[in-house]
Amino acid sequence: MFKYKIGMDCIDWQQLFQIYEEVGLVAGYGKKKDYDKIRKAFEQSFKVVTA
Repeated sequence: MFKYKIGMDCIDWQQLFQIYEEVGLVAGYGKKKDYDKIRKAFEQSFKVVTA
């Protein structure tokens, strides 16, 4: 079963950054360890939904 949440209060940033490092999402910012750009992308999003 999945739980869906809206907003960024529930995001585990360290875990998210680790996933981005491993798979290279967000234009390769994870592999570059440019965590500020990843966080800004989420903060500037209209809606954030996690599962």
